[in-house]
Amino acid sequence: KITETVRDLPYVISPSPQQKLDLYLPSSPSNAPVFVYVHGGSWRAGDKRQAGYLPEFFTSRGWILASVNYRLSPEVKHPVHVLDVAAAVSWLKQNIAQRGGDPKTIFVGGHSAGAHLVALLGTDERRLRSVGLSFGDVRGIVGWDTAAYNLPPIVRFNSQPDSPYRQAFGNEPAGWEDASPLTFAPKAKSAPPFMAVLAGGAGISGKKASTLKLVETLRKSGTRSDFVDASQFRNHQTLMTEFASPGDPVAPVVIDFLESLRRGESKGPGQDYVLTLPVLKESQTAPDVQIGDTATAYLDPEFLQADHLICFADQQGVVWVGSVDPDTGHLKSGNGKDFRIADGLSRWSRFSNGPEWGLDREGASLFFLRDDDGGKGQLWRASPPWNQPLVKQITQHADLHHWLAMPSVASTMPNTRVIVYRGKPGGASNRNSWINDNQPDKIHVFAERMGIARFAYDSTKITWAPRNPARNSGKPAQVHLLNTEDDSQQVITDDPGEKIDPWLWRAPEFKGESLLAVNVDGKALGIYRDRTPGEPWARIATIRLPEDAPHQRLKSVEPVNGGNGAFGKSYFTVQAGDDGDPDTSIWLFGFDLNGKHVVRRLDDGPSTGKRGRRLDPESLVGRTELFVYYSLIGQSPSQLRLVRTGVKRK
Repeated sequence: KITETVRDLPYVISPSPQQKLDLYLPSSPSNAPVFVYVHGGSWRAGDKRQAGYLPEFFTSRGWILASVNYRLSPEVKHPVHVLDVAAAVSWLKQNIAQRGGDPKTIFVGGHSAGAHLVALLGTDERRLRSVGLSFGDVRGIVGWDTAAYNLPPIVRFNSQPDSPYRQAFGNEPAGWEDASPLTFAPKAKSAPPFMAVLAGGAGISGKKASTLKLVETLRKSGTRSDFVDASQFRNHQTLMTEFASPGDPVAPVVIDFLESLRRGESKGPGQDYVLTLPVLKESQTAPDVQIGDTATAYLDPEFLQADHLICFADQQGVVWVGSVDPDTGHLKSGNGKDFRIADGLSRWSRFSNGPEWGLDREGASLFFLRDDDGGKGQLWRASPPWNQPLVKQITQHADLHHWLAMPSVASTMPNTRVIVYRGKPGGASNRNSWINDNQPDKIHVFAERMGIARFAYDSTKITWAPRNPARNSGKPAQVHLLNTEDDSQQVITDDPGEKIDPWLWRAPEFKGESLLAVNVDGKALGIYRDRTPGEPWARIATIRLPEDAPHQRLKSVEPVNGGNGAFGKSYFTVQAGDDGDPDTSIWLFGFDLNGKHVVRRLDDGPSTGKRGRRLDPESLVGRTELFVYYSLIGQSPSQLRLVRTGVKRK
């Protein structure tokens, strides 16, 4: 439906490489409305080609989409970013008629840093006047999720020199005020109608407060302002990566807003929307299939929900990144080896033999262990673009090995925090610690010789349980909760049963409240809720394998990818049987408030009768279906298997 794409049009005379835009044109446009999209990336990253489904979404409706680049920090500071966006709008106003567009019907929208810039453009008229325009030249504005409507308290808190806020807006409070939409909103008479879309994730309370403050302030000044709360099912990244995907409930609200403005319905205070995903539909599990290259080993594959990506290490220890088709669950390239990231994973990486995804406000990165020149296992990070990744050694601890790296996945954090299990080979003082990836020498030790620790999804909190404390105390291990903001800890369970591998996730059944999932004694999945503040969390459900299941020991129990459930319900992938057993199985558990839990075997063992070491299930929530993956070990090389679970969106 996109009949023509015109790339890299300069919107100023003598442009820098970044002062260009792309046009996506429908068939035979004539006086077509124009939507200008401004990408995010913390004002120092991102690109106009990162437009997701927007091109087809708009062109299929007869609109023209213009996706804009702008100069980035730290090379430039405010107000350069917003002035570039204003210049792009001015160029379109003067030239879009030549492409079949209507210069009187221009709308502007942006995501993250882009949402901040378009909100500033729509509240501080000086920026439009500098290019010969006014508020009246912009028919409406859409801001997809930003925490930057009120900058002073955020920049004051983000005091590191390499903070994206400091790099973009400097160190002086006057500059922060000058870049804040809330500074100008009270006096922004005749401002363009505005729609603010909110996503979930860590820091949502402050982000929601500043968003509602801007909406309410604009309403008081006479500007129509609509508020859309999509926080129950979208995080900062997926709000845009899933926008206009099949079944997305956000896109219809946005296009209705834009079309109403085209009809002249720009008056009134605006509306508030609280959106949810449609109820899921469950059907029978489809047979699992082998995917990927039969000559490649897929060691410890991990999936990035936000961008539908896979990372893994092959048998030579090479780290790869590939794209996954969210409609089918298959690897788009056939083998997943789209981008070669790094060679030579460390032999010290005993507990996590592959790369792990981290996510922060800047986007996704990969973390893995690789030996330095002295043969010591160190933490490394690879950042996009994946075709030319920036690979950097993070730690420089010459007398220690790092055995494990588990990063945080929180799209609102300025940096990624990483759990590292570190110590000397064979030493008695191996410790679990966490570091900030931009302050690797500041070590936060929180436990000694323990089991796996996990960052909660979209959070700065860590859950962990001591390893075999009953040997010393006679009491079972309980779950500890660590807040990395102040390194405070508390024990949050006190019931019988050895706790293994705890996870926090956001339960759709409780409107995104954080619940705890724990493997108890290797025999059951316990689900806990913080019912009474200050008291131990209460177990509200126990899910077990059927009595006739061939493998009764639970391993690798984790919430489905993304930590927000799938299509309105909480699911967990489960390995039954120990890693070294000659025969294991893969299961799906689903939590139900009424106790009618889903317990379903996924692998093809029952239908084929074949025994096999089926290990380490992972998951990806596709556009309309939940996909589960696992490794089939014992064949050379190990296989990557895909299961279409039958858990679908209605």
